[in-house]
Amino acid sequence: MEKKLNQEILALREQVEVLQKQIEALRIKTLTYEKSIDALHDGFFIVDRQGIIVEMNQAYCDFLGFSRENVIGKPIHDVIYNTKMLDIMERNIIEHDSFHQYENQQKTASGERLVAVSRLPVSDAGEVIAGVALIKFSHYTIKLAHSLQEMQREIEYYRKELSKHGFMTFDDLPSISPSYEKSKRTALRFANNSLPILLLGETGVGKEVFAHAIHQASERRAAPFISVNCASIPSELIESELFGYVDGAFTGSKRGGKKGKFELANHGTLFLDEIGDMPLLMQSKLLRILQSQEVEKLGSEHTIPVDVRIIAATHQDLYQKVEENTFRADLLYRLDVLQVNIPSLQERKEDIHILAKYFLNELNTEYSKNVTLCAETVHILENYNWPGNVRELRNAIGRGFMMSDEGKNTIYPQYLPAKIAKAAATNTLCCTPPQIQDSQQAEGGKKQILAQVERELIINYLQQFNGNLSKTANELGIHRTTLYNKLEILEIPAKKYRDIKQLTI
Repeated sequence: MEKKLNQEILALREQVEVLQKQIEALRIKTLTYEKSIDALHDGFFIVDRQGIIVEMNQAYCDFLGFSRENVIGKPIHDVIYNTKMLDIMERNIIEHDSFHQYENQQKTASGERLVAVSRLPVSDAGEVIAGVALIKFSHYTIKLAHSLQEMQREIEYYRKELSKHGFMTFDDLPSISPSYEKSKRTALRFANNSLPILLLGETGVGKEVFAHAIHQASERRAAPFISVNCASIPSELIESELFGYVDGAFTGSKRGGKKGKFELANHGTLFLDEIGDMPLLMQSKLLRILQSQEVEKLGSEHTIPVDVRIIAATHQDLYQKVEENTFRADLLYRLDVLQVNIPSLQERKEDIHILAKYFLNELNTEYSKNVTLCAETVHILENYNWPGNVRELRNAIGRGFMMSDEGKNTIYPQYLPAKIAKAAATNTLCCTPPQIQDSQQAEGGKKQILAQVERELIINYLQQFNGNLSKTANELGIHRTTLYNKLEILEIPAKKYRDIKQLTI
C-alpha cells in the first residue's frame, strides 16, 4: 500500500513538473507576445466574439488618448465609436488596408481622422471566436516617408559626389610633358597596393584627379572613392564628417545618425585633400584609425572595422610644419610612404594648348557647340604664368566659352578673364610672337590685338567703377595721366560710362 502511494506521489510530482514547464513556457510566450505588440509602431487590438476588448497595444492607446487599463475589458464601441470589427466577425470576412475614418465626436490624441486598417476574424473549429485588427497611422507613414526621402537625398548627394570624378584614368589625363608623364608612371606603379600615398603639388595642379586615377588603376576600383577637403570643413565638424555619429550624439544631429567618410569608403579609397590644414587634435585621431583600422562614431561605445586606402594631398611643406609643431611627425611618417610630385602648369607649358583644347572639347560636347580658340588667344594662354595652375586654365576656358557667342563661336583674347587680359595688355608677358612669313604683318597684328585687348580691359574697368578714372588707373597700375593718353589713343569716350553702372561690351 505504501509502495503504491509513493508511486502515485512520484507520478504527481512528474505531472507538476510538466505543468510548471508548460506554465513557464506560456509565461515566456505571453511576455514575448506583449513585448512584441508594444514594440509595434502600428496599432493593434483583439476583441472576443461579444466585442469586448481583450488586448490593445500601447501605440494604439496613445493614438486614441486612452490608458491601457481603462480600455481592456470594455466594449469596442465604447472606445472606437464606429468600429466595423463586429461586422467583420459576423460575416467572417478579411479586410486588408481598408481606410477607416473616425467620427467627428471622437478626438484622437494626434488629431488624425483617417487610418488604414487590416481586420480578420479568428476561427476555431469553424466558429469565429475573436477578431484582430492592425492599424497603420498616417502620421507614422508620413514620418517614415520623410525619413526615406532624407536617406534618398543623402544617397543622391554621395552619388553626385562620385559622379563628379567620372571614371578618370591616367589615359584620360592629356599631356606631352616629360615631367608630368614621369609622375603618371610613378603613380601607376604605386596603384596596386594598399600603402598610403602622399601627393605633392601646388594648388590647382589636379591632385584630386590624380588620386581618382590611382583609385581607378587599383584593385579597389569597384569600391567607393570618397573625397574630403580638410581645409573646407570647420574644425568642430570634421570629426563627425570623417567618423560619423549615432542617433542623438549631439544637438542638431540627424535622426538615425550618419555614416562618416571612413565608413562610406570601406574597401575603397579615401582622399584627404589639404591634409596640412587638419587640426592637431584630429591628426592624432586619424593616426589612431590608421593604426587600428577601426572607427568609433561620435556618441558610440563600439568600433567599426574599416578597410580603407588613404591618399593624402597637400601644397604645403609638411616637414616644415613638423618643425613648427603644427603637424604630427608620426602621422607624416604614416602618410609619406609613397610620394608623388605633380608638376605645376608653369613647369609643363607644352601641355597648355593640349589642356585648353581638352577643356574646350568637354564644353562643346556638353552644350552641343563648336567653339574654337583663335591663334592670338592660344599665344596668350601659352605665355601666361598660371599661378592657379590647371584649375585656373579650366576656368579661363570656361569664361571664354560663355563669352564666345559675341565672337561667333571663337574665343578671342578679350573674352579671357580680366587678370589674363590685363597681363597681356600691359605687355608683362615674356612671349615670342609666332613665326609667320611676313614679320611686319605679324608685328602689326600683335600690336592690333594688344590694343584691342587693352581697350576692352579699360572699358571693363570704367563700367565697373562707373567712369571713375582714378579707380580705373589704380586698378590698371598706371598713372592717371597715362590713362588719359590711352583713352585718347584708343578712342574711348570716358564720359559715356560715368552715369551708367552696367553696360555690355
